[in-house]
Amino acid sequence: MDPNRPREDAAQGNSRAERAFDEYHNQIKEAKNTFRGQPGLLIDFHGQQHKREITEIGYLVTKDELRGGKREKSQLSIRSLVERKNKNIDDFLYGPNSLGKLFNERGYEAVPSPADRAPRKKDAYFRGGYSILKHGSDSYGNVDGIQLEFPAKLRNNKDERRKLAKNLAKIIAEFYFPNYEPRLCLYCWEDL
Repeated sequence: MDPNRPREDAAQGNSRAERAFDEYHNQIKEAKNTFRGQPGLLIDFHGQQHKREITEIGYLVTKDELRGGKREKSQLSIRSLVERKNKNIDDFLYGPNSLGKLFNERGYEAVPSPADRAPRKKDAYFRGGYSILKHGSDSYGNVDGIQLEFPAKLRNNKDERRKLAKNLAKIIAEFYFPNYEPRLCLYCWEDL
């Protein structure tokens, strides 16, 4: 069962898988309800084994849309953030406010990011799946969704995994606090 696909594909008619699928998505809905209309962020972690070993950041924008520059009508799982901050989409995809920028600053290759704005035409790229489509802010709401796809080189080596875990906590805090909880603390991630 893969809850990051539509129910029919995820459960393939298996009643136990359907229950697990429903439970998974209902838990996310319940968590979102606790925000009481306030902005929030869902991050969906995955691993991938694409030839190009780079962290892929999915916002529902296709790789052709990232390369072509025409994103006004794109699906966008962080639409609430872009509108709330009154910024250009590109600022959050690969610009100064992007998660990709924070990955780059910590020494990680990521796409999209300032160092790599779009996947190459020949590259596979996960733009985000069902979970961030269903629970992100593309169509409605204040909860944004981002899918992170980590390459095997960061997952399969114990030392790299530990290093990534520490850095990822800092990256997420650096992205989260100014965008979702600016009043709580501006530099609390320094203690992580």
